[in-house]
Amino acid sequence: ANLSTTSPSPAATSINAGSINQTLWSNSLSVGLHASMLKGLTVKQIGSAPSNTLSNVNLFVDGVNVGTTTINSNMQFVFSLATPLSLNTGSHFIEVRGDVVGGAYRNFYMSLEKSSDLLIVDPQTSNVAIAVTYQSGTLNNVNGGLVTVNNGTLTINQDTTFNNTTTLVGGATNVKLASWKFTAYGEDVKVNNLSFTPTISGTCTNLANVGLYVNGGQVGSNATATTATTLAFTSLGSNLVVPVGMPVIVSLQGDVTNSSG
Repeated sequence: ANLSTTSPSPAATSINAGSINQTLWSNSLSVGLHASMLKGLTVKQIGSAPSNTLSNVNLFVDGVNVGTTTINSNMQFVFSLATPLSLNTGSHFIEVRGDVVGGAYRNFYMSLEKSSDLLIVDPQTSNVAIAVTYQSGTLNNVNGGLVTVNNGTLTINQDTTFNNTTTLVGGATNVKLASWKFTAYGEDVKVNNLSFTPTISGTCTNLANVGLYVNGGQVGSNATATTATTLAFTSLGSNLVVPVGMPVIVSLQGDVTNSSG
C-alpha cells in the first residue's frame, strides 16, 4: 500500500473559528495485488493551537465516515475501527475532517508520523500488517497543510428547548420569559453587558422582577421590563463567560404581573 499525494495535503489555509467539517489531513492510498483491510489510523496535532481546538473529528474513506475519535494526552487522534474496512485494489481517498472550534490566533497541522500509524492488514496472510510507503519510499511525517485560526466569534441562537410561544398564567412568578444559547468559537468570550428590548402587548405594558439567568443561576439584580424600552444588564464581569466548546444558556425570568402588582 502506498500514499501518493504530495504532502502537505490539503494545502495550508487560514479559516475562521467555528468552521465546520474541515478537511485537516488527506491523501490517496493505492492498494495493489489484492484487497486489504484498514484497521486504524493515528494523526497528531502539531502547533501552537491547544487541545480543545477541534471537535467532531472523523475519518473518511472515499467520502464515507468510517470512524470518530477525540484527542488524547499526546495530542493524537487515534482511530481504531471496530470492524475493519475492506479496501479493494486501486486508489482510495483518505481524509481526517473536524470542526475548528478553538485556537483563535494559533495554528496547527495534522501529521501521519510513521508507517505503523496507518494500520492496514492482509487478510490472506493471517492479517499481517502491511508496511505502508509514501510515494514508494519511507513513510515519515506525511503532513496536512498548516491551519491558521483567525479571530474568535460568539453566536447567539434561540434555545431550542424553550418554546417561544409558551402561554403563561397571569400572576405567575419567576417564570422563564425567553432563552438563548450562546456559543463561543476560537476562544473563551466574556460578555460584560447585555441589552434587551421587550415587546409587551395588551393592557399591561411592563413585567416585574425580571432577572438575567446564566445556566439556571441568576446574575445581577431584578428590574422592571417595559415594552419598547431597553432593559440592560451591565457590568456582568466574570458572571457570563462562554467557554469554547461549552454552550451557555442565557435566559430572562420574571413575574407575569406589572410593577404595580
